[in-house]
Amino acid sequence: MRDLLGKSFIRRAVASTYAGLYVDEYQDCSDLQHSLVCTLAGFLPCRVLGDPMQSIFDFDDAKPVVWEASVYPTFECLGELDTPWRWAGNLQFGVWLKLTTDAIQARSHPARRPC
Repeated sequence: MRDLLGKSFIRRAVASTYAGLYVDEYQDCSDLQHSLVCTLAGFLPCRVLGDPMQSIFDFDDAKPVVWEASVYPTFECLGELDTPWRWAGNLQFGVWLKLTTDAIQARSHPARRPC
């Protein structure tokens, strides 16, 4: 697919069909899928959405993309959601969960780039 996207007539067809691309659940993208999205980002506006802490899939030994090595250098971080809306009924637990997540990320990803 990436080879096809290298051809100008294919790029023109895709660009005339789509105004841009949003990829949700990006934490579950493999390096191969990331490469495809990067190729598309070469000629279409692209935004990726995801939570590296929720990465759970690795099909056929295709490891999930590493955000620090692949995503952050390629896509500009426009912000992070840090309000625990899921726990709106129990804000104390939501705050604890956010602080715990931050602590885990700080130990797991010491070079994590803040937005």
